[in-house]
Amino acid sequence: MMEKKLPVKEMPARKDTELLDLAFKVGKLVGLYPQTFENNFRFKFHIFLYGIFTAFIIAFDLYNDVLDVLYPEERGNGIAVIVLTSLVVWYTQIINFLNLFKRQTWSSLFTKLSTLDSNLGIYPINDKRRILTIICAVLFCSGYTAYEIFLCWPASNDYSYNLMLLFTSLVISFNMFLVIFTFHQVTTVIERRIKMIKQIVKHSVHTKTLTLTFVKIKMNYSIVYDLVNDLNDIFGYYILTIVFNFFYYSLDYFNVSMRYVLHDDNSNGMFVSYGPHLAVLLIYIVNVAFSSDKISRAADNLIKTCFLLHPDVQDQVLTEELIALSKFMTDLFPEITMAGWFTMNKKFILVLISSLTSYVIIIIQFQLG
Repeated sequence: MMEKKLPVKEMPARKDTELLDLAFKVGKLVGLYPQTFENNFRFKFHIFLYGIFTAFIIAFDLYNDVLDVLYPEERGNGIAVIVLTSLVVWYTQIINFLNLFKRQTWSSLFTKLSTLDSNLGIYPINDKRRILTIICAVLFCSGYTAYEIFLCWPASNDYSYNLMLLFTSLVISFNMFLVIFTFHQVTTVIERRIKMIKQIVKHSVHTKTLTLTFVKIKMNYSIVYDLVNDLNDIFGYYILTIVFNFFYYSLDYFNVSMRYVLHDDNSNGMFVSYGPHLAVLLIYIVNVAFSSDKISRAADNLIKTCFLLHPDVQDQVLTEELIALSKFMTDLFPEITMAGWFTMNKKFILVLISSLTSYVIIIIQFQLG
């Protein structure tokens, strides 16, 4: 007799799970979560948008720089520092725009990502941190739009410039939003692979099969190192541009606001124009720094594990291989850098904040003196 299959009663889905599922479907629809990096049209379309937005930002920065040169009296006493920083921003912007046309680097990045994790875009539904990032970005852009329209526009008669400033700010926000997600996805793959290498090393040492897996471990670690280099090659100058932009707008804001506070007492309008933009830049810098620290912590933990396993190895050959592996990983330590100039991590954020604080103190003493 054939057994009758009883109907399985499905459990009702939780509301938060349905909300997350809907958010991920929307994300996949617009291309934020590609199924695979290789030959993915939506992801490459994002790169195309990234290039268009970068070109627009360069054009608008040129317009602002021309105004600064024609009307330098509105910038106060720190015009020399601001112009110098603006030149550096211009240089990094142009180099970053040219990096978008490095087809070989993009192809190398896609190939390595597909090799390491072909299902990178399929994230677990319960990962609420990425959904929170999406919600915060949408709320921030919406709030900034309302803030600019209802508070900044009534105080100025130049509506065309305000409209251009608003559109540029939204473009910059969306542009950085795309880069943040790209960075988060790639660094997630790198972190997973480094943790997997750590498990392979521990298992090989305990089972005394390190000789057999030695080449495999080095090959996987080399792929991770090359992947980080490709990431630096593509986005290194963009990170440097954002940092210099943050430094530039901070100097400009502090300098002009001090001038208005001492003379016109009209610093609220300056905060409306500069405050949200500085917040967007700072959010981007912090996100990239945390993603970079995630890779550095995983690699540092892997190297420490190799050194801690030395006492557990009794065989001389295995000991020498473990030492050679530790040296190999130390020499190829993966780091996210700003075009090779500085390492992007939390320490750099502290240095940046302390430098700006020192500048503010100097400006206050100079203005009051």
